[in-house]
Amino acid sequence: MKLYHKVKDAMLVDWKVALHPLLLHYTGSMFGIGCDARDVEAIERINMLKNREKGTGYIVLIDSVKSLERYNVSLPAALKGLLEQYSPGSLTVVLPCEADELKHLQVDGKVAFRIPDEEDLLQLLFELKMPLVSTSINVAGEKPEIDFRNIMKDYKDWFDLALVPDDELIAEGEPSTVVTIVDDKLQCLRAGKLSFGQLEEDFDKPQINFVCTGNICRSPLAEYYFRQQAEKRGLDWHAISTGMLESGVEISENSRILLKRDGIDASAHRSATINQEIVKRSRIVLTMTRQHRNTLINAGWDKGNIFTLGEYVGHNDDVKDPYKQELDVYEMTYRQIRFYIDLVIDKLMDEYK
Repeated sequence: MKLYHKVKDAMLVDWKVALHPLLLHYTGSMFGIGCDARDVEAIERINMLKNREKGTGYIVLIDSVKSLERYNVSLPAALKGLLEQYSPGSLTVVLPCEADELKHLQVDGKVAFRIPDEEDLLQLLFELKMPLVSTSINVAGEKPEIDFRNIMKDYKDWFDLALVPDDELIAEGEPSTVVTIVDDKLQCLRAGKLSFGQLEEDFDKPQINFVCTGNICRSPLAEYYFRQQAEKRGLDWHAISTGMLESGVEISENSRILLKRDGIDASAHRSATINQEIVKRSRIVLTMTRQHRNTLINAGWDKGNIFTLGEYVGHNDDVKDPYKQELDVYEMTYRQIRFYIDLVIDKLMDEYK
């Protein structure tokens, strides 16, 4: 077995010249044994090593949501949004798949797909343009092995190549959560690292998060106006707003007045400070300015879901801060926010219908 801790040209060559190679890999939470998902003979090798019955289904690792297009996968918009929100990560989705090259992996016409959150493994999948069958390292019916030292001692002969982090000796041991859609409802097929209750909430009512500096002027205007208009138009999304300063501050008086004019009571609003967990739970994060957006992205929280409010609907203008200015300045800000929010709702209703 050739061991690599980083994807290198030599590894890519070794993979391409090997005969039905089996790969020891790390998914971000588990060690696994894998092979090219299109290689029927390699899959048979895994079945024999694990004493696993044929036709029981495997998870297929891919490098991105976009790569599902290669395999004629039927991906409903609501599930695509959930997969984008939680990928790369520990979400596996079981989807109708008509690709002939994956027909041997179908169970009831479906294949399970996951985008792992281990950077080197993602790079390998991208470089080879390859879907990878992935399963735990164990004989069927036994406990999966999560200790790299034991794998080297007891299972080394199973593998032709290995790509594992050089500092990961013991895996978390939590498998991915496996879901599918039945009658337009999210269904859990296997409990795992991600809470199914959380996934179900985010599937049924995705969260949109509006962000400004203090969460007392601009982002509350966006949040409460979005809520009102989404309810009127039948868009089942949950809106929140956050800021980058302290929590617990009341909404600014001028913002409260403007919302009240539109029949919206925001008097109970208190500022909330944004954090990584809030970003993870948000399908979309819309900031008032490019500076806010860049701050979040530079913090490493971006999964392709952070935009400025204007940018998301094809405009370049930031929403300037009216803090401590007269009501007429707030009115100009609110008109701009309402204009953008109406476009946001149009876009969401079109994309998630």
